[in-house]
Amino acid sequence: MESREIEDFFESQDQLAGSEDEESVAKRTRSHDEGGERKKQKTRRVLDGFRFLLIPKKRNKMTETRVKAFKNHGAVVCDKLEDRVTHILVGKNWTKRDVLNNLKIDELPSTVKVIRDNFPSDCIEKARTLDDNDSYYVVEESRANDSFKERERLKKEAEAKEKDSDKTSPPSDKQQHEKNENDSESVPQKASKADDPESLFERAVEANRLHQEAEQYISDDEEEEVNGHGRKKKGDWSSNYMCMKTSLYPAAQDIKNPNARVIRLLSLMLEHYQNTKDEWRAQGYRKAIATLRRQDRPITTAKEAKKLPGIGERLSQKIEEISTTGHLQRLEEAESDPMTKTLELLIKIHGVGPKTAKKWYTDGVRTLDDAKERPDLTSSQKIGIEHYDDFNERMPRSVVEKHYTVVKEALQKFDTAAEAIPMGSFRRGQADCGDIDIIITKKHAALNDLTPLLHKLIKHLESIGFIVCSLSGPHQEGSKWYGASVIPGDPKWRRLDFLLVPWKERGAALIYYTGNDLFNRSIRTVAQHKGYQLNQKGLYKRPSGSKAVKAKEDENLSEKDLVEAADEERIFEILGVQYRAPTERNP
Repeated sequence: MESREIEDFFESQDQLAGSEDEESVAKRTRSHDEGGERKKQKTRRVLDGFRFLLIPKKRNKMTETRVKAFKNHGAVVCDKLEDRVTHILVGKNWTKRDVLNNLKIDELPSTVKVIRDNFPSDCIEKARTLDDNDSYYVVEESRANDSFKERERLKKEAEAKEKDSDKTSPPSDKQQHEKNENDSESVPQKASKADDPESLFERAVEANRLHQEAEQYISDDEEEEVNGHGRKKKGDWSSNYMCMKTSLYPAAQDIKNPNARVIRLLSLMLEHYQNTKDEWRAQGYRKAIATLRRQDRPITTAKEAKKLPGIGERLSQKIEEISTTGHLQRLEEAESDPMTKTLELLIKIHGVGPKTAKKWYTDGVRTLDDAKERPDLTSSQKIGIEHYDDFNERMPRSVVEKHYTVVKEALQKFDTAAEAIPMGSFRRGQADCGDIDIIITKKHAALNDLTPLLHKLIKHLESIGFIVCSLSGPHQEGSKWYGASVIPGDPKWRRLDFLLVPWKERGAALIYYTGNDLFNRSIRTVAQHKGYQLNQKGLYKRPSGSKAVKAKEDENLSEKDLVEAADEERIFEILGVQYRAPTERNP
């Protein structure tokens, strides 16, 4: 495998995969309802006379399931073009030129048509033979034609929406922005107090700007331009942001959700990006899944999906594909991709990031045993390989509680005034957790007061056999420690992190380390557009006239800029965001 191909794994949307084996992915992506419907339709041979050739040729569990369904409805699935093929089935990104290149021929027989691979599934779903000449299934000759047609289609849609918008809709983002600029030139801007009510116009302008900021968290090739075509929200601008909405832990509600199948498949893709540490793209899927969870009706078309917040062009197409075919081609293609599986395997080793995984893959590493033989392994990586399964297994809340109790009781022996607070998914009320994050703080204590306490705590927990390894010593001025712990009756090593938090910073730290990531990004966006900077140390007022401060510029913030850090609820209040209990921070 060439180095460039490995780079493409992390940079291209075309490399999507779940982290499970083929059989488990196939099981999770097949609906019981779909299976029942197919049984009812077995006698309706809506594909009689069709002889399909699937390109690219692939054989995995999900493809075999589709092939079986096609055959049950009368079709013949061929292995080669010479088998009297009538139709070649290809994905939506393929052109006829791609087909010729794949088959290594100059032209196709006049009796063979090239159509989209969702045609058979649509026939089965509709219980009738559809028109294979329908433009929806037509495959273009080349990518140039395809691009031109797409541009024309988008242009016509934009013109139609613009006409409708002129008659019935509020001003677009662009119009609103231009109006704001004109107003700002003619009317002196008056600074408003935090508790003064904002006008409806000011709220709308702020919402548009916030949407533009939030778009950066959607995957780059799935990003929907903020161009005024999206549906406008009524009421307070803040309702458009994840941190403004209550989102109880969603596992139970997904079962009865009208978009359950779509959510399930998008969740597999989200899991893939989390496994490959591609947080940038994962954010886009989190937003889309959160939006779908709030819908009370099925979203079945790309047109419907694009009207919803947080769902762009590419994601809307995926939603339509899942709704109409019951599967997602990208996941199928990735199931059998050995590079994808290997990189996901390596990245889940503690101490191995995307860059290291790519290097190891280039060097020929394909298994954990291969990785174990590398001479350049750090001590943390060696432990990560040895306890790979333990570290990657999620644990029930009850297990986290037992580990937390050991830490809390030990801490009390050294200082009764010190506090240990479990964070992350545990504080958000989730049923299981990936690791154990514990904040250690104490009333009126500074960081240098807490550091000696941490050293004593670690030494004691090691002596009783609770802490079994250190994966990194205290760093960042001694504010963090990473390791693993084990409790009697459970031999599995669990990831354990200690986070030292000065008392005066506890409110901001509680927000930051509770999460989840999407909630945190959303509330930080609100802070930036209200003239603040929010991080784990506090809420700071930015100097007048300064632009949004990036995370790497946090060191430029000083104590004189600090507005609030100690009180978690007060930070919400200052930002004008209704306080959300930790269990409501799972958007």
